[in-house]
Amino acid sequence: MQSIEYSYEVMVKESMLDVMGHLNHAVYLTLFEEARWDICAIQGMTIERMQERGVGLVVIEAHIQYRKEVRARDRLLIRTQFQAVDRKIWQVSQSMSKSTIKDELCATLRLKGAMFDLKQRKIILADQEWRDVFLGKNLQS
Repeated sequence: MQSIEYSYEVMVKESMLDVMGHLNHAVYLTLFEEARWDICAIQGMTIERMQERGVGLVVIEAHIQYRKEVRARDRLLIRTQFQAVDRKIWQVSQSMSKSTIKDELCATLRLKGAMFDLKQRKIILADQEWRDVFLGKNLQS
């Protein structure tokens, strides 16, 4: 089962740049993660709620492709879509584009992740509450 597509906007700050004046390669991953956390938080699944439940999210695999240069003060649009959320290992596809230039794709990320039991320290099957978050069922219309 596949989720709706989520959108997250961010502006690149100077502190995110490398010595060549473009977005540091590691910051791409940080921005993609911010977008995924936003999806959870706007549906009430905060880090505090996760800790109360004794679960977390783990990244198992991440493949990023850098396509266009991103510079200071660029406004970015990150699109996120969860896939295969009915399984133990779920997949996420994300894209990053400059929001001021239509369809200028800057980077893509394909990620595999899972739910993690914080006590037993092992991967567990996502329950219905989490599948609903990934699918966007708790979003306000």
